[in-house]
Amino acid sequence: MSGLRVSEATIGHPGDSDVVHGVSLDVPLGGVDAVLGASGSGKSTLLLAIAGLLPLRSGEIAVGGEVVSSRRRTVPPERRGVGWVPQDASLFPHLSVAQNIAFGLPRGQRDPRGERVRSMLELVELTGFGDRSPADLSGGQAQRVALARALAPAPGIVLLDEPFSALDASLRVGLRRQIGRILRDAGATALLVTHDQEEAFAFADRVSVLRDGRLEQTGTAEELFARPRSAWLATFLGESTLVPARREGDAWATPFGRVPAAPGATDAERALLVVRPEQLKPYAAGTPITVDDVEYSGHDRLLLASVDGVPGTVLMRMPSAVAIERGAVMPVRIDGIPHAVPLP
Repeated sequence: MSGLRVSEATIGHPGDSDVVHGVSLDVPLGGVDAVLGASGSGKSTLLLAIAGLLPLRSGEIAVGGEVVSSRRRTVPPERRGVGWVPQDASLFPHLSVAQNIAFGLPRGQRDPRGERVRSMLELVELTGFGDRSPADLSGGQAQRVALARALAPAPGIVLLDEPFSALDASLRVGLRRQIGRILRDAGATALLVTHDQEEAFAFADRVSVLRDGRLEQTGTAEELFARPRSAWLATFLGESTLVPARREGDAWATPFGRVPAAPGATDAERALLVVRPEQLKPYAAGTPITVDDVEYSGHDRLLLASVDGVPGTVLMRMPSAVAIERGAVMPVRIDGIPHAVPLP
């Protein structure tokens, strides 16, 4: 059964042109998915429509099998079974932690000392914090209270609007893991919206990538990274070099020599090979590259290089123990079978 289904949704803000164009996605019941996109891609607009805060211009949205948005019908936000975790927690400063959680419950059930609030505090590992003021919480604790408030009424889906972006990097990873575990322990259906590729990949079961309001591709992190459908997506999802290639039988002719073509690869005469920095390896009989710059990150060195026949910068990763200087010339080859994408 689907926890959330968005079908061919087109969305725009009042008095403005369309922002989201015919987007479809399906989050299974109990699934934790993500929508990934750069600023202005339409991901927040999509989230507002799912929450019932923006009407659809066409298409349909269903939560738990019930249609909550269409051209003819928009169920009010408070009646569509959607929980919301915002960027900054947005706790009520004049209410205690327990009262904030209870606020998410239906009227008549908002007992801050009731069993539901106690179970939510236990779920988010804040037992004993019920009487505290939000002002006494760390940023990570406040986000967990916001999650407890969203989960308290047992919504059909929980929407997470970049909930880690306001936190320090040192806290972000730990809280991301904790909230992911809480959602799965609760059996909740959830959709995270983020601009951070690492965050989306680590957090979600599946990721939908938006580009200029259109769905570029949906899949697991492994599927998206290994088999992007476009050159744009390949570079958006991680460091890579796009190498021009010409088909020669079961191989590609490239500036780095002949490279095997993957089974099922495009049969176009020309394509771009997505070469990740880890796929370039030193090789005595290889193609010489010139190292233009070196970025040291502790665990490795990223070489920014150039080579005839490849426009732009060639990226290559080396162990940090290997000292490489700017201006060095070294022969390399492509290791393995790179993924091919169509020419733009």
